[in-house]
Amino acid sequence: MRFNFTVLSSLSTDLYFQNQTVTGTETHNAMNKIEAGRNVTNAVPVGDYVVQSGANVTFHAGHEIILSDGFAAEAGSNFHAFVDPFFTCTQYPMGRMANPNGGFPSVINDYEVEKMEEIFSTSVASNSKDVSFIICPNPSSDNATIEYTTTHSEFVEITIHDNCGRPLYKLKNKSQHEAGKYQIKLIGVDLPSGIYYCALQTENYYETKELVIVK
Repeated sequence: MRFNFTVLSSLSTDLYFQNQTVTGTETHNAMNKIEAGRNVTNAVPVGDYVVQSGANVTFHAGHEIILSDGFAAEAGSNFHAFVDPFFTCTQYPMGRMANPNGGFPSVINDYEVEKMEEIFSTSVASNSKDVSFIICPNPSSDNATIEYTTTHSEFVEITIHDNCGRPLYKLKNKSQHEAGKYQIKLIGVDLPSGIYYCALQTENYYETKELVIVK
């Protein structure tokens, strides 16, 4: 499961796209649904939604993505659509200048979530912690992996902040996920060299680890 985002904003519940030709880079996030096509909303005139060759467009929704009649991604375009029930994401500007379109440069460009292993209560030792996590490689340059294990269903929140305590990046569960071992690959970490801190929090657990970035 992949999630790509470029702006600091709250997530909309539903998003609809039509009567538009995309030539650049756009990323759209919705908690529930994204629909694109010729006639999917009354808010704009009827017309096709076209992702032109060379354009980069990402849709990320919590429940469903519908590509209706009138949607087209031309050959040579880079279009991605992901339904990811795991996390909502927030990126903080860290004092950076905004892009011309009003967005902020990404702190982290992408993430991928994978469930590595199922864990059953009968296989959990009585003295084991409810949650544990590691970060690797550490130090890291442009990619890093957070691997964590939960022994029962949990809401999980992962936050990265600088050494002054300013939040930079946050992943938060939209719903509980099952006990197991999970891996989150952070792709395109765009942070200056230094020491940062990654905190993993559940209802009954909190732990912080250093994340060293070396460029």
